[in-house]
Amino acid sequence: MLSLRHVLSIFNLMGMIRSDKLIDKLVADLHFHHYLEIIGDDLYGENRNVVVSNSKKEVIENYIDDVFIDFFFRTQNFSPLVIPRKFLENGEENNQGYNSEIILQLNKHHDRCVFVKYMSRIFTVNSLLAKEYADNYFVKSFLHLSRNYGPFWKVVVLMPNTPLGYEYDAYLSSLYGYRQSQSKPQFRAKEIEAFNKFYQGNWGSFNYNGLTAYGLLLMERRYGDYQKIKDSHLFGEYTLEDVLLLYALLVDKFVLTDNNITGFLAKFLSTNNMVLKMFAEFETANQDARLIESYICQRDLYLRFISPVKSKAVTYKIFGGGANQRVELQFFNQDVVISECNGNTLPLPFYYHRDINLID
Repeated sequence: MLSLRHVLSIFNLMGMIRSDKLIDKLVADLHFHHYLEIIGDDLYGENRNVVVSNSKKEVIENYIDDVFIDFFFRTQNFSPLVIPRKFLENGEENNQGYNSEIILQLNKHHDRCVFVKYMSRIFTVNSLLAKEYADNYFVKSFLHLSRNYGPFWKVVVLMPNTPLGYEYDAYLSSLYGYRQSQSKPQFRAKEIEAFNKFYQGNWGSFNYNGLTAYGLLLMERRYGDYQKIKDSHLFGEYTLEDVLLLYALLVDKFVLTDNNITGFLAKFLSTNNMVLKMFAEFETANQDARLIESYICQRDLYLRFISPVKSKAVTYKIFGGGANQRVELQFFNQDVVISECNGNTLPLPFYYHRDINLID
């Protein structure tokens, strides 16, 4: 039987999106331009041309993930996503320049930012959606937490207010014999499907110690109320499950944990869900890292290795406020670029500036 390390090495030879060859190339570029020092404990590894610590490698992998997910959204044939007028507060759509309902094209970066921002407004205790579904506990049960996606990109994200049963840790333990809070597999859609099968097959065996009877009742009500409406077409052609999975791809990058929205949705996944099937097919067909190399803009990666407040390489200016806040960025005396701050979970400002038609 082939070892896991051998299997991974074969995949690397075939060319994975997060391949060692691409990571080494980006590390070398960071080092050459003095954004990353490779010294001391960083000098380890086997059969590598360039080596880097795991924490710094993760930053690079996260950047590659953003480029890959952006690649997915730009190249797929999405139907318009509609936020109905009935879910918008009075005057809210006019502030964004819309007349009635909001129609979003997910191929466009700006529309994806709008989508992420509106999701945190729609799923609140006092929202119009919650009033329409007054008896549905799920739609008003989310926590709203601030998450950083970079030095200028802070996004309010939806978190399911569910008790930890460590279901995903149990899944990892069944595979690898150890527990961990986060795993980033190469094929994330397939991982979600595999976890769903594990969860459904082990329902009732997870550890909810410390949860009161009332807490268990609320958990069951939340799960049950979600399943009542997850196939409802509340947003145009998309079901609620579709919309939440698109949102999870943008905010979680489909990384499963026990307490994020991706983990919640994976438990009650519909068979052959359209969004997950689309991403699974895309992942399978686009594993060669050379497919995204032309979309890599090194300055976007440099931003993730510097403190703009302290760095002499980049200057910035924040303007606007609230949902319309933006940041102006400039490396040395090069072109000035402008990036949205709110709702921006794929901060690739220099790439979008280079291919300006992607911003609209």
